[in-house]
Amino acid sequence: MKNAKLLFILLFVVIASCSTDSEDTITLSDLTLETSTRTAILSELETTLTAEKGVFIQYEESKVLEIDGAMYLRAWSGDFVTTILLGKGKDGKLQSRSVSCTTSACSHIGSACRPTDENTCTPCSGGDCTKTVTSGISFE
Repeated sequence: MKNAKLLFILLFVVIASCSTDSEDTITLSDLTLETSTRTAILSELETTLTAEKGVFIQYEESKVLEIDGAMYLRAWSGDFVTTILLGKGKDGKLQSRSVSCTTSACSHIGSACRPTDENTCTPCSGGDCTKTVTSGISFE
């Protein structure tokens, strides 16, 4: 009887420790984007987009969102909204996947002008969706 309990516990531990999730899979319990990571992502984007657009960009607000099963960091700077695709890094925390999409015309539409897994931006009916690639984490 004692051996049966021990075997059951051992079997449970082995099954619980095995995971079929890929390194990219993000669940609700993984919604951790460290403040230093968020600050670094937004700072790099501010610099890049200010140079690209010729307009000073400084993000006033940002939040992590889940849209259609993918995780994003969305940030607002005046009329501009930038949506950054996130993925789980090797440390298990959310990090930038280096692709972002910025718009002013579609800033009020939650699912428009956002990065996809194919490194493109979803369409924006206003037509001003700009893709930006920055450094980020790479997934193998």
